[in-house]
Amino acid sequence: MNQSKEIMLKLSEFVKDMVKDALQTLMREERLIYLEEHPAKANAFYTRSLATKFGTIEDLSVPRVREGSFRPSCLPPYRRIEEHPWIWRRLSSPRTRRT
Repeated sequence: MNQSKEIMLKLSEFVKDMVKDALQTLMREERLIYLEEHPAKANAFYTRSLATKFGTIEDLSVPRVREGSFRPSCLPPYRRIEEHPWIWRRLSSPRTRRT
């Protein structure tokens, strides 16, 4: 049983690494297309995390530009946990006492 958990953890890490690499490649290519169409310059990257079904992908490098409104379309906008309505309702619902 313990061996199957280790296999699942390794598989999960492998999938997260593959998704991270694919997303970073797509975002870089998308920025290149944006820069061909707009008179802006590339401005390095910023890092963020992304929650997935396989766990959180940490240190995802997101490209940016100096001027303009470039936003990678393959990456959902960052939202704080308070902005997720289903979590907010659950956290703010009245609690009942156990008897």
